[in-house]
Amino acid sequence: MDTIPTSWDETTDVVVVGTGAAGLTAAVRAADAGARVLVLEKAAVVGGSTSVSAGIVWVPLNGHQAEFDISDTRDEALAYIRRLSGRVADPELLELCVDRGAEMLEYIETHTPLKMTTMAKYPDYYAAYDIPGKKYGGRSCEPLPFPVGELLPDWAARIQTKVAVRGQVARNMLAEDIGQLERTPQELERRNREDVRTKGSAIVAGLLRGVLDRGIEVRMQTRAEQLLGEDGVVRGIRVTAADGTTSTIETTRGVVLASGGFEWNRELVSAFIGFELYPISPQHATGDGQIMGMEAGALLGNMHSFWGSGAMLDPTDLTLGVPLPTFDDARAAGGTIIVNSHGDRFVNEAQPYHDFAHAFGEFDATTIDFPNEIAWMVFDEGVRSRKQILSFKPGDPIPDWVATGETIAELAEQLGIDPEHLTETVAEFNKHAADGLDPHFDRPRGMTGSKIRPVDRGPYYAVRIYPGTLGTNGGLRTDVNGQVRRARGGVIEGLYAAGNAAASPLGWGYPGGGTTLWTGMTMAYVAGEQVAHSRAPVGVA
Repeated sequence: MDTIPTSWDETTDVVVVGTGAAGLTAAVRAADAGARVLVLEKAAVVGGSTSVSAGIVWVPLNGHQAEFDISDTRDEALAYIRRLSGRVADPELLELCVDRGAEMLEYIETHTPLKMTTMAKYPDYYAAYDIPGKKYGGRSCEPLPFPVGELLPDWAARIQTKVAVRGQVARNMLAEDIGQLERTPQELERRNREDVRTKGSAIVAGLLRGVLDRGIEVRMQTRAEQLLGEDGVVRGIRVTAADGTTSTIETTRGVVLASGGFEWNRELVSAFIGFELYPISPQHATGDGQIMGMEAGALLGNMHSFWGSGAMLDPTDLTLGVPLPTFDDARAAGGTIIVNSHGDRFVNEAQPYHDFAHAFGEFDATTIDFPNEIAWMVFDEGVRSRKQILSFKPGDPIPDWVATGETIAELAEQLGIDPEHLTETVAEFNKHAADGLDPHFDRPRGMTGSKIRPVDRGPYYAVRIYPGTLGTNGGLRTDVNGQVRRARGGVIEGLYAAGNAAASPLGWGYPGGGTTLWTGMTMAYVAGEQVAHSRAPVGVA
């Protein structure tokens, strides 16, 4: 980043890279602060990982809590988050997200068509644990159904509706999926007929409508390639269009990188995470923002971490030509356990999905290997007869990608695990599970709805389970203004970052459903506000 072109192809005040919730929030706020904004999206669809998510935004102290008489305080929120976020969290940014998250949410609801409600009975993810400041509901918010057919008909085909979790319906609110809110068949039919979206698709649609209402151009299939500048100051960006045409865009105030994580970039995952991940996010998250930032001398943070989940691959689902990872099925159901390649349990099967995935990368200094690299979900006939696992439904013939055995020993043979050892592992688990106990991993304590009972109803089955990710959460380190820090000290003038392109303020912490969108949108709100005032616009001395 040591040269600029002799002439620019076009000029604007602010360029925002990415159309997820973070990018669109930054665009709205920058425009409202007086900047001319251009939004770039390299894909043919908008929304990034937000669009395929459950659409929850975890916001402590949010204004909707009062509607349900839910109390919350700054001290409680900070105590809870600090306990979970570890030593790599950024204390200043953590407090910033708590202090300005509710403000961000109120601003977005006031100034765009996006409207939210709190999930009064949706607990924090560690509500079952002895952690100060936890809440049993009210911090996780979700969007009200958004009428895409009415308000965004020309963009309908470009807003993804795929939901990565089986059992979550693209037209249902999450509260309806989990039985906390009723929805009639007639209402679902209306939403389908009128193209009314929910979940992450609704968040993207509401913010996108706000962006378009401000006259902001959203330029699709345009990839940001390189930051351009001189004397350590970002002055613009080089982009490539779908037809291969390259052009340069001058920015009089700055660039906001909200281009997502790097989970689909195998080289970066290998270099920073250290073991293979199975992304549940769209395939466009290849680390463009992180790479451009590194080239510009940015300080990186949290690159070892990711938003975790269990993942499974269904070899019969070739919708996009190859089997793609999906959220795991039945992991914490009664009658299941997770074992590694040695036949050992290595994790509380019911713990929050974010933590579950990280256990796959643990190194065993005794055996001198990574024993959890290959893992299996073992389950019995009781689970098979009542739970759908991927496309394998109760009553279906057993597909060839599901291992089976009349006994645990027979199943172990199919998996390449020592039969005697796996039999011992299951017997040890069953002995305690019969009394509802798990002295090794404390499984009775975990995510809401988890169960524990012996795995003792033959025949027995197993499917491979993988370390999945909703997105990486390491990237460019930012200050309290959302400005990217320089590796050699100070900040990079004209460069801002938010969402999964930035280092998570919470380090490895994931306190509740919607943490990703809370930190991403809050930091984008701040970045949009700050970049709009960072330098004089064109024609102003």
